Amino acid sequence: MPTVTFDKKTVLKYLGKKVPDTVLKDRISMLGTDLERVDGKEIVVEIFPNRPDMLSEEGFARALSSFMGIKTGLVKYDVKKSGSFTKVEKTLKIWPYVVTGIVRGLKFDDEKIRALIQLQEKLGVTMCRKRRKGGIGIYPLDKIKLPITFTTMNADKIKFRPLEYPEEITGREILEKHPTGREYGHIIEKHKEFPVFIDASGKIMSMPPIINSHDIGKITEATKDIFLEATGPDLLTLMQAINIISSALADAGGKVYSMDVIYKGKKIITPDLKPSKMKIGLKYINRLLGMDFTEKELKALLAKMGFGYHETSVRPRPKGRGLIGSVSSSPTGNSALKDGVTTVVDEKGGVLVPAYRTDILHPIDIVEDIAIAYGYENFAEEIPNVSTIGTESESAIFQRKSAEVMVGFGFLECMSYHISNRDVLVSKMNSLNKDLVQVSNAVNAEYGVLRQSILPGLMKILSENTLHEYPQKLFELGEIFNHEASSETGTSESLVLAGVVASKSAGFTEAKAIVEGLLRAIGKECQIKSTKNHSFLEGRSAEILCNGKSVGVVGEMHPEVISNFGIEMPVTGFEISLDATLE
Repeated sequence: MPTVTFDKKTVLKYLGKKVPDTVLKDRISMLGTDLERVDGKEIVVEIFPNRPDMLSEEGFARALSSFMGIKTGLVKYDVKKSGSFTKVEKTLKIWPYVVTGIVRGLKFDDEKIRALIQLQEKLGVTMCRKRRKGGIGIYPLDKIKLPITFTTMNADKIKFRPLEYPEEITGREILEKHPTGREYGHIIEKHKEFPVFIDASGKIMSMPPIINSHDIGKITEATKDIFLEATGPDLLTLMQAINIISSALADAGGKVYSMDVIYKGKKIITPDLKPSKMKIGLKYINRLLGMDFTEKELKALLAKMGFGYHETSVRPRPKGRGLIGSVSSSPTGNSALKDGVTTVVDEKGGVLVPAYRTDILHPIDIVEDIAIAYGYENFAEEIPNVSTIGTESESAIFQRKSAEVMVGFGFLECMSYHISNRDVLVSKMNSLNKDLVQVSNAVNAEYGVLRQSILPGLMKILSENTLHEYPQKLFELGEIFNHEASSETGTSESLVLAGVVASKSAGFTEAKAIVEGLLRAIGKECQIKSTKNHSFLEGRSAEILCNGKSVGVVGEMHPEVISNFGIEMPVTGFEISLDATLE
């Protein structure tokens, strides 16, 4: 969950009322966010991923004000037509969609610029999945000339000065030299052409989803009007993101203007801040919550969560999950645009959902918000008149049995840290696997990387217990971490079981017998095949195979490794991937 820091004075200003810290702490926690602290200057909270609209001070205060009964009900936004457009000439197949908008009449200072950048970054990490589903750009409107063109250019011919960089460089060089380029360059680096925004004077504004131009893409205190854009492979996410930013800036005093995004003569109009309609019955709500709310009470509870009720309007609504802005026709021939819009006529008995509430996908989401508005602390406790039977998962059974077998063999279970350092994981173990997962903003050098093996941790425990009697038999069942470019986090986790034996008689035969006994006890057959591993003695180490697939290693620890840890006894060890063995 993203942790955000809000300026307390600004939040109270938008809240519209002075509120004591004790009341703030209570109400913020009951709204459905994880409060970390409230002090004289800041409010620090963890925002749940389903509420990206609360990632800004404006959105957070809007939700809190409504929940506290200060400013309740649906907030209506007036979006005027700007009369301008963004023309889409060429796109990458992996990066086909564009939405844009304009907000005028803003007043910026250092704090407001920080807050806007924080919102942009947090949306990029959460909604846009670290920019995999889209990138967001914000520009000072006075430095660009409308209309805007979105196209692609040869990566080596793109040339501009990226944000906070001392000189002009090419698009390809941005991916190599600029910090943001190195972090997100993997999204587009395989392509010969990169996406670019170009204004009417021919200036390159940015290279989505990587970086803005420093010359015409940097917000300052002098900025009054801004141009917004979001690009990427997921149109719904882009529309939701630009709606969230636009509504936050509208709450900050800005005037929102829509733009036409033209795809080969067809267009999308964004942002669209009109509420959508979701029908829901009072009986359905009362049945699920075990309550007997009247329609009047329901309307008041909905107002506490920022919803409207009993209003009529007509607006386009997409089929499938979520709500997007009005789409007049398909700009690209994509089925999400061509077939995804129907006209919805509101009737009495429906809930009007704000455009920034991207988490409302089903009537049950409305029910949840009604429960929050009523207060979970106000529901009477009762045991439901149903019988449910839970079962242990196959993986959990496998883990439990493995641990029970190891205890039966006389091993003591340990739990070491997931975080360690290169000296323990690599140097002392004579390991060749040096490509470790680095921890961002590590507290100190002792805990700077994630472990790629459990054996080093067990060796460290042995080294800290040399004054105790032998033999010492330890095991641990836990996760290890490796790089995985295809995963969302860039890392993969796998469950392994490792064990060590330190004694005068510790040898390969004993370790091999333990591994074979363990696997046989949990219903797995294995083969032991001689291999070479720098952490073990040559000729006394082996690979563990299940159905011909390598699942681990076993052997006598190399004397140099034992010496590196300051242990004065022979040590045998093994490590088995339970995930691979279970497969």
